[in-house]
Amino acid sequence: MNLNRIIWFLLGASAGAAAGLLMSPASGKKNVLWLGERGLEGAGRVIGEERVEKGRRVARRTAEVASVAKDSVDVVRRGKRLRRPLEAE
Repeated sequence: MNLNRIIWFLLGASAGAAAGLLMSPASGKKNVLWLGERGLEGAGRVIGEERVEKGRRVARRTAEVASVAKDSVDVVRRGKRLRRPLEAE
């Protein structure tokens, strides 16, 4: 298949999807939730439910680690603002 045809097909599919979302009677938030649910259902069929659940666990753990890292950065920034070393215990 010609690369030019593939590009035009993808552009047309994207334009159709965008038009469908813009003309939808549901709100944007409802559309996002609906699309997310359909995506997870499709992923479950394609790669398996256990892998989808493992991905959810990894995402939750990543959010926890990011929160700890953010807290650590905040502590370092506060320490720099104080401009004094922490006292030895």
